[in-house]
Amino acid sequence: MDDLTAPFRPRFARVVTLVMAAAVSRQLCERVGDKACRTILGVAVGYFWLCYGLMGLAHISGPHRPDAFYELSVILMVAGLLARFADSFFESRNLASSA
Repeated sequence: MDDLTAPFRPRFARVVTLVMAAAVSRQLCERVGDKACRTILGVAVGYFWLCYGLMGLAHISGPHRPDAFYELSVILMVAGLLARFADSFFESRNLASSA
């Protein structure tokens, strides 16, 4: 079953990347509006996490095989999440101090 889905994974990754890049494009947001851009980005991020979680499920529940790529991707994901939360925290802190 894994061999049947393997060719589709790179295509899904490209689609998610393309949709996320389009959703943050200023030109697209001017054409369709900010609300539509936020909706598209929200759907793309949700789709990303769904794909990431389902693909990572084999590493979590299957027989444990050390995989350097998966380890690196988890480390990068955690670092990205920490950077995003830190940015959001400092932004809200600066807004509170300037008000």
